[in-house]
Amino acid sequence: MTEISIGRALCVQRPDGEPSLYGRIVHLDIRNNCVVIAKFPGNDKHGHRKNYVPKPTTHDLSALEMRIQKGEYILVDFDMPSHWLLTSDQLRSNALTGMTRLSRRNLRSWLKRRSEAYRLIRPFVHGRTVDEIVTDPAFAGWADRRARELNMRGGARIQRALNAYILALGNRNGLLPWYSRCGNPGTQKLSKVKTGRPVDAWEVTRGRDPGANCDEFARVHFALGWKKYKVRGVSVRTAFNRTLETWFVQSVRWDGLNRPGFCGGQLL
Repeated sequence: MTEISIGRALCVQRPDGEPSLYGRIVHLDIRNNCVVIAKFPGNDKHGHRKNYVPKPTTHDLSALEMRIQKGEYILVDFDMPSHWLLTSDQLRSNALTGMTRLSRRNLRSWLKRRSEAYRLIRPFVHGRTVDEIVTDPAFAGWADRRARELNMRGGARIQRALNAYILALGNRNGLLPWYSRCGNPGTQKLSKVKTGRPVDAWEVTRGRDPGANCDEFARVHFALGWKKYKVRGVSVRTAFNRTLETWFVQSVRWDGLNRPGFCGGQLL
């Protein structure tokens, strides 16, 4: 499939690896031998998708066709991100009706982010097609001029919103956050630092444990313990103690009516 058309995606063909997503065709002018490609966000050194969306770039159409024929690029149908399909009612009501899986996402905050981003670029994009936007001579440098108009320190946020809007071909949901570090559906949400409200220093001096993040062993076995022991009629405390006795206690000794367990040489 080598037909170049608006909305299709370009992948870079790599001889020593899998193809990587490069950009999306957002404007095509056969008469003037011109094509505009909106680039997809790249990945950082950790493999996470970057938040910034690069500017669209203009290319010679015949040169691009030649590179496709040589196999340097592959044209594929664009697989729209699922969050681009959310309706305004779903975002406004924070409802997940019609979605295939549950989610922890706060959709109302997403709607706010979308509204703020569109407010920044509205004077330039409202009522206009993507063709008109990317071929407007005022496109270059408009984000910085808009930033000065709004007394903003720089135009990065405005440029990012403008680029994302073009990448989505005018779909406002393209302005929604991607949150690419959340992981794929069904994967654990992990953090390298302790989550939650930090424990104040004065509380630590009074004997409160500052806490720590669980390692992979603890996470897996706490999950197993919850699934095995937290059933109807069993309290969280009881299920927790049974989990500790099963996977975390090195030895158990009787002391009257109590049987304290020892984990790593310390009394639990």
